[in-house]
Amino acid sequence: MTQVDKEFIYIIDARHHIDFVNDAWIDFAAENGASGLRRADVLNQSIWKFISDRDTQHIYSIIFKKLHSSRTRIKLPFRCDSPDCRRFMRMEISALDNNRIEFKTWIVKEEKRPSIRLLNPTEMRSAQLLRMCSWCKKVYMTDEDWKEVEEVVELLKLFDTSPLPQFTHTICPPCAELFWAELESEQKTDPGN
Repeated sequence: MTQVDKEFIYIIDARHHIDFVNDAWIDFAAENGASGLRRADVLNQSIWKFISDRDTQHIYSIIFKKLHSSRTRIKLPFRCDSPDCRRFMRMEISALDNNRIEFKTWIVKEEKRPSIRLLNPTEMRSAQLLRMCSWCKKVYMTDEDWKEVEEVVELLKLFDTSPLPQFTHTICPPCAELFWAELESEQKTDPGN
């Protein structure tokens, strides 16, 4: 089975603590430099420990409330890039029994690229912050202008910069629009509404 064929699954309980991760999820974390995310390190931990920015926490809170009340399923695209690869992924979030929530993600497409130091988690970081969309991985330049990380490296001349800026995460306007449209679509198809 190739990476593209795998499903990465985790489940949270009613308190929003992780109570299951499948082997593919653990392997994917290790392969992408998150070797500290072993099963023992994530089980029984709050999901909020791993979602640090307020915008993304807010979106997940809305999703969780929707799932708890309507037991529907929400599907969203997102990116999970590494320094040398763009990964276009899909996430399906579903309500389970006992107010548990299941997350299934899978890779739709991968695109190799020259390695981007700015995305390497082992690089030294300065106090400077760059805002990155948690969903599409574009970086904020202005309110109307979000760019791919390669463009940002070139525009800000970050080729040989050391230490590199760190990322803070948010959601860009196009991804926010997509999220609200998906949530609205699910509400219209929910037989309980």
